[in-house]
Amino acid sequence: MRQRALTDSQAVIYVVAIAGIAYLLVILVQLPGASRRGDFSIYYACAVAMHRGLDPYAIDMTDLTRELGLEPDPFTHPADTPTFTLITTPLAMFSPSTAYAIWFAASALCLAVSLYLLFGPLSQLNRRSAILLSLAAIGFTPLADNFRWAQSEVFVMFGLLLFFQLMRRSRDVAAGALLAALGLLRGFPLVLGGYLIAQRRWGAIVVLGVAFAAGAAATVATIGIAPVENFLRVIGIIGGHQWFSLDPRWQIAAANVSLDAFVKRPLILILGLELSRGVRVMHRAIVLSFQMVILVVTFRATAKAKGDPDGRSLSLWVATMLMLTPVVWLHYMVVLIIPFSMIAVAATGRQIRVRVWRFAMFSYCLIVLATPLMSTLTFRKDILDWRVGTVAELGFLALLSAWIAAWRFATEPFSESSDREDRSRAAARS
Repeated sequence: MRQRALTDSQAVIYVVAIAGIAYLLVILVQLPGASRRGDFSIYYACAVAMHRGLDPYAIDMTDLTRELGLEPDPFTHPADTPTFTLITTPLAMFSPSTAYAIWFAASALCLAVSLYLLFGPLSQLNRRSAILLSLAAIGFTPLADNFRWAQSEVFVMFGLLLFFQLMRRSRDVAAGALLAALGLLRGFPLVLGGYLIAQRRWGAIVVLGVAFAAGAAATVATIGIAPVENFLRVIGIIGGHQWFSLDPRWQIAAANVSLDAFVKRPLILILGLELSRGVRVMHRAIVLSFQMVILVVTFRATAKAKGDPDGRSLSLWVATMLMLTPVVWLHYMVVLIIPFSMIAVAATGRQIRVRVWRFAMFSYCLIVLATPLMSTLTFRKDILDWRVGTVAELGFLALLSAWIAAWRFATEPFSESSDREDRSRAAARS
């Protein structure tokens, strides 16, 4: 009965994965000429600005992007960290097409190595299962959006998997330093500091703090204090601006699947409220309340775990990382390949109950099918219509379903008795 349930669920996910792969192929066909389009255009323009000694967080990047013959990004200033901009500065040494080719090749290589870490010899899967699950991962539609916009979440996923392998080998110094590097580059991976606390890896926590401070100091020493201050103004930490302030259209865009946007859309589109100071305070209070609940639940689910051999705690913290991030674009969900893959490996090894696997596959399918819809809605002119905005709420609900799937996986007892339990329940129903 259990094997049949697993087979039926696998059949569904592979059908949906085929649709996801088709979406990826459509995106890949459209990539010629992508070196001149966003989001790569803003990466390249920022690299050129930094190479010329300019502050990309202070000048109008749309003007510089046009000067370089590239399509301007919708945002006047980048929201990428100064360390990220510094690291990508060498791209300015190449033409846009060559720089894009390097970026794409590096992304593809990191994806291939990530799949090897997930489904290679360490997973103890047979070759057929490894190939099928790899195809399912490739069919995860946020991955297509990552390549569509030349984004960096594949690099983040690769870094998180390396971090996990280092943790499994008790290489706490290297793990803490790597997590600090990921935090300096993208910011939101720092949430996994909570994972280190839950695992009581105090040495890694100390290294994380020291390495992050050293990396930040090295960035300031290299580019100066002004770009760092201007970056903090751009994202609203200083200067009196709203936290991660965006144009109102982008605050509620369907491609923004964050909890922040989920709460904000009803306030703007249904209640018709303007973002006055009082409304912003109410909005932040609601969001912070939900985030605190999510954080507490995550700690309770992972703090009692003795080690994390199969990545159950990490899976939940990766999903929590997105739930706590102020802005979550569709391509951010690439990192959810990690929990979905770990759940699939556990299900293949019969280490979790079928109902946990089935809910995870429901969440996977929901995200795969919702991503193209959210991407399409983002560029509709009637996005401010409350009916379109209501449909856009599906994006966060899909993300929430992934968090619930990861929570169920993290709290599922590691026991080989799951198979007997499922058989007894099936017998009772019949």
